[in-house]
Amino acid sequence: YRSSDRFVYPPPPATPFSDVTAGMGIRWKHQENDYNDFNSHRLLPHLLSTHGPAMAVADVNGDGLDDIYVGGASGQKGLLLVQLASGQFTELAGPTTVPTEETAAVFFDADGDGDQDLFVASGGNDRSLKDPAINDHLYLNDGKGGFTQHIFPPLSASKSTVSVADVDHDGDADLFIGVLTAAFDYGLLPASYLLLNDGHANFSAAPRSMIDLHIAGMVSSSAFADVNADGWTDLVLAGEWMPVTVYLNKNGKFSASQLSGSEGLWQSVTVADLDHDGHPDLLAGNYGLNSKLHASNENPLRMYVKDFDHNGQPEQILTYSTEQKEYSFLGKDELEVQLPVMKKSYLRYQDFAGKTIQEIFAGQLDDVEPFKCVTLSSGVFRNDGKGNFTFEALPDEAQYSPVFAMLADDVNGDGRTDLLTAGNFFGVSPYEGRYDANRGFLFLSGKNGFEFMSPGRSGFVNPGESRDLKKIKTARGWLYVAAHNNAGLQFFRLSENVTQ
Repeated sequence: YRSSDRFVYPPPPATPFSDVTAGMGIRWKHQENDYNDFNSHRLLPHLLSTHGPAMAVADVNGDGLDDIYVGGASGQKGLLLVQLASGQFTELAGPTTVPTEETAAVFFDADGDGDQDLFVASGGNDRSLKDPAINDHLYLNDGKGGFTQHIFPPLSASKSTVSVADVDHDGDADLFIGVLTAAFDYGLLPASYLLLNDGHANFSAAPRSMIDLHIAGMVSSSAFADVNADGWTDLVLAGEWMPVTVYLNKNGKFSASQLSGSEGLWQSVTVADLDHDGHPDLLAGNYGLNSKLHASNENPLRMYVKDFDHNGQPEQILTYSTEQKEYSFLGKDELEVQLPVMKKSYLRYQDFAGKTIQEIFAGQLDDVEPFKCVTLSSGVFRNDGKGNFTFEALPDEAQYSPVFAMLADDVNGDGRTDLLTAGNFFGVSPYEGRYDANRGFLFLSGKNGFEFMSPGRSGFVNPGESRDLKKIKTARGWLYVAAHNNAGLQFFRLSENVTQ
């Protein structure tokens, strides 16, 4: 080698994924409205109005190609992407006439005519429960991709998730609709809903004798699966300040079974048979371990919910534990913004410092049963085939930030099921600091479990606040689509002949 020689760099190694967003030409972007939950609810643990958008995928016009619906933000129409034979998409405005905060969506055959109808759920934390914009919408498909709104029962709550299954074996598709919170009342347990279909797209609430969902928890995600192989579809729920819960379906009647030691701040749950044993496993996205929040069985996080200042709305007091003692997660200044009466009791910071939460609130917590969180790890619940689950935390990289979406797929063609994860969350207080360390992570399944592949090596570079991941069948092969809060869609194509 001579100093005058030009060094020729070797070509970069092939990556499984390539970002093809620019070539798709999609101009639509999710645009959050200007609303900050903290301005009116100072002690909320996090924002509740930035959980969209969700996506739904189906062939809406019968051409054999997948089309995509993307939910809009409050005041913004959603997006219907109709696929062309070229593999590109035509952008059409969603069918909604009252733009709402669209937090969940699904295509399914509601009226039994063989095509894919669209259901869109509404949520957020910026509207009264009496506002029509909180209502959900069902749109019936004419078979050619044209949608007409159909009557649907009003549900006054902030919906977060929707799942579809024939739970009563009558040959039609029923709906589970999960609720995270009632508007302005985070921490007061809301009801979720199982709606039974009469076969003609008319839905009514299942009786409590069939399933009791009136205090199911603060549900953020749901899935249907037959977890115990008895031929009946069971319901899996995950949410904030609650355990992962399986509602076992026995001949059309459900009973709740909580997974022991799983109380968390769950953001997502999905189903996949990871080990190919014929039994559905659960992929569960939690808040992660890269924060000021820490939780364990010995020292859990707790949240006390009560109307401490008698203003007609509950406050949320978050605590952490150390050496079996509880302390406020927020400091004196933060608490006093919402509860100024505390200034009289604690004039100086040294009076407040070191006090347990019981000492600070002096008897006001005696009538409050706190919510509890004992794990913040995202991971996999392995199913033994009988509906018994064992938890395995994902590698450290999966714990960098909250996981809002997981997608199970064999990326490298080795016959094993790999995982894509997406997340991040910016809607927290400055003291807590936003969660932005997940840049789109691929975990390859190996003999010793899941192994992390960096975004640089995988090509799956997906920063920002990801809320959903979908795999799409196109005329040019498979696409992977990520939906982002307050940003555009991101498209990835799986490269051919890439093995690891």
